[in-house]
Amino acid sequence: MGWSSSAVFFLWNLLLITPRVLAVALFASILPCYIVAHVLSWWALLFLWAWRQKTDFMDTEGGESLYRATVGLIWYFSWCNVSKGKTKVKSIIYHVCMGADMVLLLVLWFWKRSVELARLSPLPVNPYILIDSPKWRKVVEMK
Repeated sequence: MGWSSSAVFFLWNLLLITPRVLAVALFASILPCYIVAHVLSWWALLFLWAWRQKTDFMDTEGGESLYRATVGLIWYFSWCNVSKGKTKVKSIIYHVCMGADMVLLLVLWFWKRSVELARLSPLPVNPYILIDSPKWRKVVEMK
């Protein structure tokens, strides 16, 4: 590969991995107790998918299981082909599932964040600003 194709490959992977990492980070920032369950659930599904593809990379069954577990962890962030067959179909399935998962994580983050903000202030506008009360002036002066 030349320099330009390496740059395109790098940018392609960067633009695929960055949104995934951001979605997971935002989800973890608002619901930290569920991130471990999320990652382990996806890892188990991806491990089973690698197992279903009957990869044949290692000499022993234990080594092959470790390889599939590692592939599951890599697939959590980025796609790579590990077996023969229809790569296009597998890639489409992977990217649709990961895209749906990112959307779900972002929707849950936005919803939880909206609920938290509504709980702290049920009104969309601070009423002290509207009535220009002395209490609001004290708050402004304290800052």
